[in-house]
Amino acid sequence: MGRIMSTQTHHSESKWHDPDLEPVTTAGEVLDVLEERLCASSRAVMLREFPLEPGTRGRAKFRIDGLLVRTETGRKDEFTAYEVKVSRKDFFDELANPQKRERAMAISHAFYFAVPYGLIEPGEVPEGCGLIWVAKNRPLGVHKGPKFAKPLPPGADMIRDLVRCAHRKGLHDASASHRLDGWDHIDALADLVSHLTEIYDRDDPTVEYIASTLADIERALYRQGRPEESRQVRAYRQNALENAGILLEEVRQAD
Repeated sequence: MGRIMSTQTHHSESKWHDPDLEPVTTAGEVLDVLEERLCASSRAVMLREFPLEPGTRGRAKFRIDGLLVRTETGRKDEFTAYEVKVSRKDFFDELANPQKRERAMAISHAFYFAVPYGLIEPGEVPEGCGLIWVAKNRPLGVHKGPKFAKPLPPGADMIRDLVRCAHRKGLHDASASHRLDGWDHIDALADLVSHLTEIYDRDDPTVEYIASTLADIERALYRQGRPEESRQVRAYRQNALENAGILLEEVRQAD
């Protein structure tokens, strides 16, 4: 499983008595570390937020945080599911509602809970599930191995989901090294929305066109797998329109 170290370090020793430990605090950070350690070569790909109801696309109620797909056939861990928990409450909520876990285990060869170092003890993990402790500056610590299974071969709908998620990941990875550099222009467009409302009504076609342009940029970035930048553009647009509303109200009150 890549650079994974089996360890018997006790919960209190690893979490509370290791001042040099660099903890992970969010699900995204846990997945980042897993991907860094397990996908260093082209022999494995980590698909995030993989739907567990094949064919439902964005309507899926259940999603697994990470599905590691091995590109080498014949491995007993060809599909490995990772459910990330960064709080004990979320972990025990999951145990009380096992539907998502059961769906993930049905399509994977192995299932792990991935948590910050020391958060969950091996004895707290359900039978059949593995446990991995994760930190930024430590090898992955396997504290409990999973039960390996042989799921049915992927059906047509699941294959489409795999292709769709892999495509989305490719767009996201490509955008990571080609960040948007036109923020000055976007900022100018947002300022123009506010400026024009000093002269025209907010519903003026010019104002509406510029606001629509920002919305198009926002949607395009989201489709390219760049949600963070999409949210930034949305904030520009929303702030501009809010400022426009304030300016119009001030004009009306002055009249």
